[in-house]
Parts: sequence; C-alpha cells; structure tokens
Amino acid sequence: MARSNFLELSSLTLHPMAIWPSCPHLQHVSWCFAFLLFISNGLYAIVSSGVWCIRSVLLCLLLLINSSYIQYLRFLKSDSEFVQWIEISNQISSLDQHTLFGCTYVPPEFSKYSSDESFIEIEEELLKFSQGIKNIVIVGDFNARTSSLKDYVDDDINLQEILQIEEDIINDNTSSYSILKENNILQRFNKDTGRVNKYGTKLLDFCKRCNLFIANGRLFSDNGIGHTTCKDASMVDYLLLSPNSFNITTDFEIIDFNPMFSDVHNRVHLQ
Repeated sequence: MARSNFLELSSLTLHPMAIWPSCPHLQHVSWCFAFLLFISNGLYAIVSSGVWCIRSVLLCLLLLINSSYIQYLRFLKSDSEFVQWIEISNQISSLDQHTLFGCTYVPPEFSKYSSDESFIEIEEELLKFSQGIKNIVIVGDFNARTSSLKDYVDDDINLQEILQIEEDIINDNTSSYSILKENNILQRFNKDTGRVNKYGTKLLDFCKRCNLFIANGRLFSDNGIGHTTCKDASMVDYLLLSPNSFNITTDFEIIDFNPMFSDVHNRVHLQ
C-alpha cells in the first residue's frame, strides 16, 4: 500500500476530565468521545463529542486545534448528533483530492439516547458531503456487534444483471470487491463471535450501501485477529474505509486498554 504519513488519528471513548481536569464545564458531562488528529510534524487537533451527559446537557462538542493548521480543516455543519464531519484539504498531503473524516458515536441500542434513525442520518450526511470525494474514513463507537459477517456484496455479476442493477453500480461493486481480493483481505476476522445485535446489522447494511469496508480484523497488526475494543469482550469501535482509502492507510492498530483514559474502551489508531 502507498505511504502517506500526513495524518495520524486515534479515537477513544473516555471521561473528559482525564484530559481537561481543570475545565468546570466538563464536570457535568459523564463522558465524551475523543478524536485526536496528529497532522504533519506533531501538530494536532482534538475533536471530541459526547451524547450521554448529566443534567440538561445532551451534546457536548469540544475543540482544540493548532491555529496554523486550521485553514486546512473544514468542519462541516452536521444536522445529526451522531457524527461530526471534517474535510481535510489535500494541500497538506500528497493526495490528489480532499479527505472526508466522519467521527461518530452511536449510543447503545437499549439506552435512553438510542435512535433507530442514527445510521440513516449518518448515511444521508455521508452522501451529501462525499460528492466528488473518494478518500473517506469513518471512525468511532457504533455500539454494533457484527461478528465476522460480510460487510460487502458478493461479486455475482449474473445475479446483479438479473436484478437489473445499473451498470455503474455493478462496476463500483466489482472494483471494490477486487480491492479486497487483491490485498488478500476479503475475509474479516473478529474475536467477538457473540450474537450480532441490531446495530451490527445496521452497520453492515450501511457499509454495503455506501461502499465502505471495516478495517478491523483486516489491516496491519490487526489482520487475521480482530481485537475486541470494549471490556476485552466485544468489538464495538470501528474504522470504516472507502476503497481509495486502503491505499493511503499506512497503519491500523487497536491499542491496549489504558484505565487512565477510559473505563472500558481501547483506543483505535490509524495512520
């Protein structure tokens, strides 16, 4: 895979006071979901959003960013509380187009903040913001258990023709399927072999419709493994990549659990 080290990103569900202990506003927030973007020479932005909050606060969005790089990041206005979109300019990379990042948190399906519309909202915004962009990366806690079920549509041209699927869609599916085969990552591994939950089914359907693939259990040190990301028991935190993004991803790892930052979650790291 081609090497492009302009950006490094980690995501983690954590308690906000672990990073900002002196901030009084965060004392009323039960936790937040943090995304750390390391751009070029260690310059970084931190974007974090929380949905589960105490008292009357429903959504918390915090941002710390190096001012010299803010001109290359565009935070897109989202109408969904489940995702924050960031467009990263190709001016700070060797890529031929911008990169679209989606930072997500979907509350557990049986919690008071759960919504059956969460995946639909994320998908609608993805379609809106990804026009003309092929480098797409989505990372976050989906609270989805997917086991090792397929996140792609099998390359059955005959069936697609029988169903009269449009030719450009057939070509897209065939090309994407070929990328997985060429990189010998068609099979996805997952140590979490438990029951697939409703959000797991929704995530897999989301990937199939939007031509995205789960990196967990496929890439780099997690290839052939599929480490759990929560309580050493389940995989609920995912990295999703568009076909083009496989060629610009140079590292992917599930970092060992650290109780200093989170009560139960591992950090998801990509470069």
